[in-house]
Amino acid sequence: LELDPDSPHGHRLLGLTAMKTATVQQVVDHFKRARELDPNDPETLFWLSIMYGFAGRSSVGAPLE
Repeated sequence: LELDPDSPHGHRLLGLTAMKTATVQQVVDHFKRARELDPNDPETLFWLSIMYGFAGRSSVGAPLE
């Protein structure tokens, strides 16, 4: 991210690594940023929908699948 702050892969990776230590909202924020940068990335869409489910907002994540 230092080289490319707008890297969707970097933000997705931050979301994945944050799963161990961050809040669900913080993880979702990383995945949402990755989706803004690349709205068609299947990996990001998958993980974002999973995290919406963990947050109890599965109706929001369902259209992403």
